[in-house]
Amino acid sequence: MTDPVYSPIALLSDAIAASPFNMAPEKAAALKADLKLDTFELVLSDDPGFSIRVNVSTKAATLPVFALEYMWCFSLMILALSDEYAAAQRRGDRTFNCLESPRVSEAMELLNWAYARMNRGDRSPWPQGSLQPVSAPAHGSVVHAANEVFLCALAWIIHHEIAHVRLEHGIETTYSTQQENQADAEATNWIFSAELSDAVLTKRQLGMAVALLAIQFLEAPRGNDSKIESHPPTVERIHRCFEIARVPLDGIVRAATAVAVQLQLANLGIEGVLDGDSWDDIMTGNLIAFVTAGR
Repeated sequence: MTDPVYSPIALLSDAIAASPFNMAPEKAAALKADLKLDTFELVLSDDPGFSIRVNVSTKAATLPVFALEYMWCFSLMILALSDEYAAAQRRGDRTFNCLESPRVSEAMELLNWAYARMNRGDRSPWPQGSLQPVSAPAHGSVVHAANEVFLCALAWIIHHEIAHVRLEHGIETTYSTQQENQADAEATNWIFSAELSDAVLTKRQLGMAVALLAIQFLEAPRGNDSKIESHPPTVERIHRCFEIARVPLDGIVRAATAVAVQLQLANLGIEGVLDGDSWDDIMTGNLIAFVTAGR
C-alpha cells in the first residue's frame, strides 16, 4: 500500500495489510487460499468522507486515509470513555460527566479534529502534542491499546468488504441493503465461528463493536424519513452482529456500546437511558432512543 497523503496512520500500513489474517489467524491459510480473492488488494486513497468500499470487479478495497485516522481516534476515544466510566463506577460516583475527565476531553477533541479533517479532506497536520499512531508503541501503553482496537475494528470492516467479493455481490441495486446484511453476517461468522478463549473472543467482539460504533456516530436519527438507503441502519447492524458474535448480554462489550451511544445521544441533545437490569437493557434502550428521536 502507498500513502497518498502524509499521515502517521501510514506507520501502521503493514499491520493494516495483515489485519484480516491476524483477526482470525486460525483461518489465515483458508483466507490466503480463497481463489475468489486471488487479486484482492487494499488501496489507500485521499478520498474525503468515510468511504471505505470495494470494487467487486477489480477486487480492490479502498481505504481512505482520513477514514482510517477517524477510526484510530475513535478507538482511542472509546478506550478513554470506557476506562473513565468504569473508574467512576468503582468510586461509587452517582453521575459521570465525561467532559470533566481530561483524558476523555482530549480524546474527544482529537476525534472532532479527525472527523472534520475527514469531511474536508484537508492536509492539516496531526495536532501537536496529541497521541497518535506509532508502529511499535510500548506494550500496555494507551497507544498500544488504541492500535490493537483500531486494527481489530478495521479488520472486521475489511472482512465485510471481502464478503462482498466472496458472495459475488453486484453494484449498488435495490438489493443493496440485503447484500450489506449478508456481508455483515459472512464477515462476522468468518471471525467468530471457531472455539475461542474468552480473552480472544472479547477482543474480537470489541473490535467489531468499535467498527460499528464508528459508523453509528456518523449517522443522525432518521425520524419519519422513509428514504431508502444503500446500507441498513447501524442500530440494526449492531443487534444482528452482536447476536452472531455471541456478545454477552451483561459484559464489557455491550457496556462500552451502551456508554458510547449515551454519549452520542447527549451530543445530539437526546435523552438517553441510564439504568436497566443489564447492560443489554441500557444499550437497547439507548439505541431505541436514537431510532425514535424526531418521530
